[in-house]
Amino acid sequence: MQAKSLKYQGTHTQRCRDRFLPLDATGPNRHSCFMTVTLRSASPADAASCVDILRGWIDETPWMPMVHSRASMLQFWGSRLEAAQGWIVQLQGVTQGFALRDGDSIDALYLAPAARGRGLGARLLDTARSDQQSLTLWAFQANTGALRFYER
Repeated sequence: MQAKSLKYQGTHTQRCRDRFLPLDATGPNRHSCFMTVTLRSASPADAASCVDILRGWIDETPWMPMVHSRASMLQFWGSRLEAAQGWIVQLQGVTQGFALRDGDSIDALYLAPAARGRGLGARLLDTARSDQQSLTLWAFQANTGALRFYER
């Protein structure tokens, strides 16, 4: 698998910064219900939620093999969340995504499937960049959704 290196220096524009539709909102009245987003620092205690989101992404990505057990991933991400700076985004107290930054490098940014396309990834990325001139990151070339997101 080939990776593509990108520089992120901009700010994503968002239709609505502080309130988001429920994840199951559909139909003509879906805009009448809003939820508040919580964005907070991550800790090693968040490893299980982060691993579940990451494993979900691997499961839905045909070209990405599952090479590590859940137990080894919990150990790895627990130590990464302790060593690097991370953020968690939640809707109604349920973790929907996370980002991890080490220095000026984004090491991870993952969202649960139902949380994508709602501005939550942009919020995580903007928060990670808040004290940086620019960020370096990479994405698999086959991950066209991530490439579209980062190249906006």
